[in-house]
Amino acid sequence: MKADPDALALYSSNCLKCSYLVEGATKKFSKCHFSRGNELCPASEIRIVITGKTSLYLQRLKKARAKKDAKAEAEVWAAISKESPAFQARMYEVISGKL
Repeated sequence: MKADPDALALYSSNCLKCSYLVEGATKKFSKCHFSRGNELCPASEIRIVITGKTSLYLQRLKKARAKKDAKAEAEVWAAISKESPAFQARMYEVISGKL
């Protein structure tokens, strides 16, 4: 039997639309930001980074390295370089344990 997952407490449903908290979100809710004194703003402690592409990039890197295909590997790295710094950091974490 699986344990219940931890719950993330959010100040407002708008937090999920806020780019201070969620990378890639398109709106910044500044009035409720922690810098304005809101101690309940989750962005003061965490940032949500979308990393679903990591497994795709990892597969492509493994395939390129197995074939010793430097051009294909360079193309993957070029794609990764266009992602956010937070995504790149997560990608390096994944790669260090998988390649």
